[in-house]
Amino acid sequence: MFKKKPKSRTPAPVYLEPYAEAAEVHGEGFGTLLWRSTEGQTTRFRVVEELIEPASRVFADLGCGRADLLSFLVRNGVEPAGYIGVDGIPAMVRAGESVIRENGIKRASMVLADFVAETSLFARLVAEFGVTGFVFSGSLNTLEQEQALSLLSRAFDDLPERGVLVFNFLSNRLAEGGLTDTGPAYRFDTLAVLDWALRQTVLVQLRHDYLRGHDATIWMQKP
Repeated sequence: MFKKKPKSRTPAPVYLEPYAEAAEVHGEGFGTLLWRSTEGQTTRFRVVEELIEPASRVFADLGCGRADLLSFLVRNGVEPAGYIGVDGIPAMVRAGESVIRENGIKRASMVLADFVAETSLFARLVAEFGVTGFVFSGSLNTLEQEQALSLLSRAFDDLPERGVLVFNFLSNRLAEGGLTDTGPAYRFDTLAVLDWALRQTVLVQLRHDYLRGHDATIWMQKP
């Protein structure tokens, strides 16, 4: 996808490598996020906002990139009760810190961490920041389905009572003529992911009514 340069950095894990390579080209720019368009990103953010209810919840944005979700909320007049952006690419964390600083957002922090590899991270975010919600928006795309579900199981288990998990993924139930080229990203079996969610809790919502089925979002609440 990107022309590789000679590497002087430590190789990133497989799931972070596309972003690390993009960061060498684009730095803190939009291209490092590997989104196809700002319009698609904004559409997903609208769905996430409706489900996470940020004004009344402290949530962690896992794989937050430049904290674009936070920027989206601020542009729409919504300041979260608390926002913790987590990303494994240093350039993205620096960009997120700039967003927080330039907008004067008081209840927001950035954390440099690999949420796939650091198995204690979810529990730490709950304990240290009072997180009651986890959001994965676009950040599962370079994981295979089995790995993503294992990760989501850990996140859901570490939520406090009535905590929520919101995540989107590329659906395999896209409309005829929909976008089939996903680059370094994987499509998930939407019904299998929904079945997994329902085995964790009966408190589940599926959103599949946007982007012509190219994408799906699931909301889950801890009983």
